[in-house]
Amino acid sequence: MKKPFTILALSVVCFICALGFAACKNGDKIVDTHNKQIVSVYNAYITYAEENGITPKSYEEWLALIKGEKGDKGDKGDTGAQGEKGADGINGADGKDGQNGKDGTTPTIEISEEGFWIINGEKTDFKAVGQDGESAADGVSIVSAVVESGDLIITLTDETIINAGKVYNYENSQELDFFLKDDGTYEVKVGNAVLLSNIVIPDTYKGRAITSIGERGFYECKNLINISMPDSITNIGEDAFNGCTKLKNIIMPNSVSRILDRTFYNCSQLTSITLSNTVSNIGEHVFYGCTCLGNIVFNGTKSQWKKIKKADYWGSIKVIHCIDGDI
Repeated sequence: MKKPFTILALSVVCFICALGFAACKNGDKIVDTHNKQIVSVYNAYITYAEENGITPKSYEEWLALIKGEKGDKGDKGDTGAQGEKGADGINGADGKDGQNGKDGTTPTIEISEEGFWIINGEKTDFKAVGQDGESAADGVSIVSAVVESGDLIITLTDETIINAGKVYNYENSQELDFFLKDDGTYEVKVGNAVLLSNIVIPDTYKGRAITSIGERGFYECKNLINISMPDSITNIGEDAFNGCTKLKNIIMPNSVSRILDRTFYNCSQLTSITLSNTVSNIGEHVFYGCTCLGNIVFNGTKSQWKKIKKADYWGSIKVIHCIDGDI
C-alpha cells in the first residue's frame, strides 16, 4: 500500500517544482512553459510505476488526482459599518478599452467596497480609487488586457503586470497544433494533446477547412486509443500514427485516396480499420507490426480492392471484408 502513496507524493512534489521553476526562471516576464514540464513529470511517474509493477493512471486521472478538488465556499462575513463620505475626488481619465480575448471567456473586472480591483472574482492589493476623498490620481487604472499563450495579462498604469489565469479556448480545447497551408487550409498535428487517449479532429479551424494530417503528426502518441477524423481530411502524411501502440479502431475518411508509407506502423493493438472505396494506393509497411489486425473492412467490391495499387510489404492481412464477399 505504500508504493501508490509514494508515487502520488513524488508526482505532486515534481508537479509543484515544475511550476515553481517555470515561474522563477523568467523573472518579470510571464511565459507559459508549464505544459512541457508537466508532461515530463507525468512520464517520470509512468516510468516509476512500471518499474515497481504498478498499473499507472491515465494522464487525465493523474492530473485530476494531484490537483485536488475545489474547497467549499466560505460563509459571507458581516457587513462593516459605513464610513463617513469623503469629498468628491477629481474624475480620472477614462481607461482605454481592453482588447478582446482570443477565443476565450470574458474576464470580470470589478471594484471592491474598499476600493481595490477584483479580477475574475479574486481581490487584489491594488487600489482602484482614492481613499477618504483623495484625488483619484492616487489610484491605478487598466492600460491593457490581452491574452498571451492562453493567459489573460492585465497591465496597470503603474506598470504592474497581473496574470489573471487561463482563458479557455473553446475552438481548440485539446491544444492541437494547426499550420496554415499555401492553399488556405490547415494541417493538424498533435501539439500539446500528446497525452490524451481520445482525440477528435475538427473539420475547420478559424473558419478554414482542415484538410491534412502532417507527416509524423501523431507519431508515438502512446496514450492514444481512439481518434476521429472528419471527411474534410484528404491527405494523411507518412508515419502519421507510427508507434501509437494503444490505438484500437480507425475509420478512414471517405476523402482519403492514398495511405502513405508506415501510416499505422507498429500500431500493435489496432484491431479494426475501415477503408472507403476511394482508396487507390497503399504504401509500404502501412500495417507492419499491427499484430492484432486480422482483417480490414473495405467499403467497395472485391474487384475494386484488387485494383488498388499496393506496395511491397504493405501488410499481411488475412481477410478483406468487401461489400460483395470476402477475399
